[in-house]
This record gives sequence, C-alpha cells and structure tokens, in this order.
Amino acid sequence: MSIQNAERLNLFLDELQQTRQIYLKLIELTENQSLVIASGAPEEVIRLAEAKSRELSRLESYEGKIKEGQKFWQEIQGLLPQRDRDRVKEAIRQVEDTLRHLIQLEEEEGLALKRRRDETEKELKHLDNSRRLSQAYGTAKTPSFSSLDKRE
Repeated sequence: MSIQNAERLNLFLDELQQTRQIYLKLIELTENQSLVIASGAPEEVIRLAEAKSRELSRLESYEGKIKEGQKFWQEIQGLLPQRDRDRVKEAIRQVEDTLRHLIQLEEEEGLALKRRRDETEKELKHLDNSRRLSQAYGTAKTPSFSSLDKRE
C-alpha cells in the first residue's frame, strides 16, 4: 500500500472515530434530556438544545468527509492486507452500532415526551372542566367536621 493510501486510510479511520465520539456525546445528552425537562428549568432545556445543536453541526462537517472516505474504502479495500480491512470494518461496525443506539434512544425519548405531553393535556382538560363546573354551580363550602371531632 502506498504512503498516500496509508495516510488516507488513517484519516478515514480518524473520521470514523470522530463521528462515533459525536454520536456518543449525543447519546449522553439524550439520556439527560428527560431529567432536564422534568426539572422544569427552561434555561437548562435551552442549554441542552444548544449542546445538541452544536454536536449536530459538528456531525454535519464530517458527513462529506465520511462519504469521501467510504468511496475511497470501496476502491481500495481489496488491495489492503486483511489486518487493515478488519480495522476498518470494526471501526465502521462501532459507528453503526453507536448510531443505532442513538436512534433507538431518541425514539424512546420522543415517545416518553409524547406520553408526558398527553398526560399534561389530560390534566389541563380535567382542571379546566373542574373550573367550569365550579364557576357554573358556584363554589360550595366544604363541610366542616370539626364539630363532630369535638364531640368524641
């Protein structure tokens, strides 16, 4: 293998590793997402969204490089020793597995957020109905049992 191809192969492996690191950071942020949202601190939610946005921007910068690397890989893989082919295949497998985990986690978080939204909507409707009933019939005094408690 030529020095130029060896350098390009190492660059492709590095790009794969960087892409995987971005996915891992996105997994970490997604895992914290429910806790941050549940905390009710809007500034933390904004910080989380900004952090995810930064990671996605970083990922975007690698997309073109990875596509070029994949094209290079397709052209050269038959010429490489088995050891180098195995290294690249393992790096690709790790990136794919990490991405698969991220997608699964994002889907689960999306469903959890949807459930939370639906529960909140139900609670709001219930509160609104209670408020309307209260307004329609006037507020009734709650019976006091203090006189009964004193007799015993």
